[in-house]
Amino acid sequence: MKLPPWHEDEVNEAKTKLNQAKEHLKRRNTEDLLENLRDKERQYDDTCESATTKWVENTCEKINRFKDPKQK
Repeated sequence: MKLPPWHEDEVNEAKTKLNQAKEHLKRRNTEDLLENLRDKERQYDDTCESATTKWVENTCEKINRFKDPKQK
């Protein structure tokens, strides 16, 4: 599966932590673990949003640097 262009190590780390929290909750279904899962989901969403924003800003900056459309 091809990853989106904004996918970074931070996103991988957040996804790993989210998956670990899901597995932990499957083994022991407690309120604390459920709250931990919700926290990891929020962190993952924030990390993805931040990575996406950073990628868009960098891409726009690269595009704006070129005056000649034929130049890459």
